[in-house]
Amino acid sequence: MKERYSLLNTFNFARFHFLRPLVIYLMFAVGAAIVWPLSLNWRRFVNLCIAAQVVFLFSVNPEIYERTTHQPTFKQFYAEREFKEIQHYIGKPPSSYRVVSIGIHPAIAQYNGFYTLDTYNNFYPLTYKHKFRKIIAGELNKNGSKKKVF
Repeated sequence: MKERYSLLNTFNFARFHFLRPLVIYLMFAVGAAIVWPLSLNWRRFVNLCIAAQVVFLFSVNPEIYERTTHQPTFKQFYAEREFKEIQHYIGKPPSSYRVVSIGIHPAIAQYNGFYTLDTYNNFYPLTYKHKFRKIIAGELNKNGSKKKVF
């Protein structure tokens, strides 16, 4: 099918993963509606499942989870002070050069005023990928797993 219809190759259907929880909760609601009228025990079971789900959702809430696992804050993630030091160390106006982000999200460099050659984009010409490969070849050779992913 992918060979016959180009849309199936170019469109990333995995982008709809955010709908998965909706489908799961709809399935739960339908199941609960089916078993609810059967008996008091089934109603208790449905209520128990709802309570367990609420407890679980609160425990994996990013606001709570990231505080307890010491994930970086917004300020730490974008590291403005460190990037100002990097910019000062380079000593040239950012418009005169481009940077490539290896191991960090390119948006961090972009947020801090750097011009980047890279981005998280899954739709670009193969010729661009080959040119970009030449630029980062040295870094890829240092790390086999990154080289394999690229």
